[in-house]
Amino acid sequence: MYDFGVVFCGVIIVVISLFMSLETEVSSPIISFWRVSKLLCLFRMVEVFRKLFQTFVLAFPAMANLFLLFFIFIGLFSVIGVFLFAGIKYQSSYNSHANFRTFPYAVLTSWALATGDTWTGVLHDAILQNIQYFSCVDYPTYTDVVNNGGDPNGCGLIIAPIYFVLIQIVVIFIFLNLFIAIVVSSIQDITKLSESVLSDDKLAKFQNIWKQFDPDVYIQNNFYFIRLMDLWNIFICGK
Repeated sequence: MYDFGVVFCGVIIVVISLFMSLETEVSSPIISFWRVSKLLCLFRMVEVFRKLFQTFVLAFPAMANLFLLFFIFIGLFSVIGVFLFAGIKYQSSYNSHANFRTFPYAVLTSWALATGDTWTGVLHDAILQNIQYFSCVDYPTYTDVVNNGGDPNGCGLIIAPIYFVLIQIVVIFIFLNLFIAIVVSSIQDITKLSESVLSDDKLAKFQNIWKQFDPDVYIQNNFYFIRLMDLWNIFICGK
């Protein structure tokens, strides 16, 4: 039935594409999606993939809360980064693509730092002081920025390593381990559930055997029931 639906929908999409002069590139992904969705149905028949899907469903609420907390911390570190490093002069790693001068760029920079992407280079630029080959202004004011053509030219901060190391510890170590703990806990719960609960295959086998010994069993919506009068005979009359 599912295969018939895939073929039927594919024919309908092709016919609509011909009459409405749609490009093949538009209809082909839709047809490919229907074909690939067949694999998802086959995955449900395999015990390993079924457990993986159940693990994802069970862990989704906890993972959603974890990702929400993660983005809250990213926003917090971004605000702190703007407060501390917005006036630093552009250099090799701290540049127009990775900086804390505006909140959107601070969020992108914090995200990049959380992944470990060239965070040591940004850290080096964030602590660089006024030396012979690098000219900057300590604690620049608004007047210093205006005199420099509107481009901040401040020096780095000595406390920058605390910020960068802290973001690595909180994001990479703590959140990564929390994510792993959620996945492992969900796998353990699914394993215990599969071992303690009667599986669908065993339930169907039990129903077929029960039907052989009780042909008059009451069936409704593919569920097997014992009639009320039979319960009376079993518990009261002992039959």
